[in-house]
Amino acid sequence: MPLANARFARSIALICLPTVVVAALGARFLVADVPQIVRNEKNRAKALSERYAKEMRANHSLADFVWERGRGVVAGSAPGGPERWPPDMPWKDWRPEGGTKNRDMWGWREAPGGRLVWARGASPADFSRVYARFAPVVERDYATTFYLFGPLFLLVLAWATAAGVKHFADCVRTRDDFMAAAAHDLSTPLSALRLLVGRDDETARNLAERLVRIVANIKDFMRLGGRRPPPEKKPFLLEDAFAEAYASFAADFRDLADGRDVVLEGSAPPVLGDTTLAVQILWNLLGNDL
Repeated sequence: MPLANARFARSIALICLPTVVVAALGARFLVADVPQIVRNEKNRAKALSERYAKEMRANHSLADFVWERGRGVVAGSAPGGPERWPPDMPWKDWRPEGGTKNRDMWGWREAPGGRLVWARGASPADFSRVYARFAPVVERDYATTFYLFGPLFLLVLAWATAAGVKHFADCVRTRDDFMAAAAHDLSTPLSALRLLVGRDDETARNLAERLVRIVANIKDFMRLGGRRPPPEKKPFLLEDAFAEAYASFAADFRDLADGRDVVLEGSAPPVLGDTTLAVQILWNLLGNDL
């Protein structure tokens, strides 16, 4: 059934479309935006560290400890003890993480919960000293966060979409199997019923024909990929459609109304439409009324 397959493929494509769009936007975000976010975060942390260094250079009392070349730690409490900061420590060892190399030296070392920010003395008489303080500067690791959890999220989304597609396909298959079985099981007894109905019993013959047409509609519904076939456009009388539908419920209405029938008042000109569908609608209305 090419038409049914095309409709099914379109439905699958519509289910997958949001996932494809999110995956495309996510890939673009990881490639184009995340590197810029990482650079911005580095610049933010660096600018904040520089601000702490400048404040400490202007106000030495903000330093947690002071190191002097040739003497080591001369004031304050240095993390790890004075032996970690030997007197002959070269200038380059002060900036293992980042900072400046020029005369206005400052920098930082990563520490638990922040950074150890340092700054060289500003005056010529103070060039041999380094002032250090612990600062609550944390550089967020956006690269690991996005590059690890971003693809993981896309994988989960793809898995959920695949599960949804499988569920949809199973539902369509179940529907088609049920309708195919119902149409097949009804076709044989209805064909036999049509042959057994006497030619002079017009009401029973019409009812059998309508039931055969309903089964044919089910087959057309499956052939058209889950869409109803277009209704016929033929002139018919609403009174005739009502009479045909009412014939199936006449005995029930007479039992409920002391032998009286439901009658139509007035008349209508012929209308253009599908007689079988009109009779089905009237069947439903009469059945609901009962």
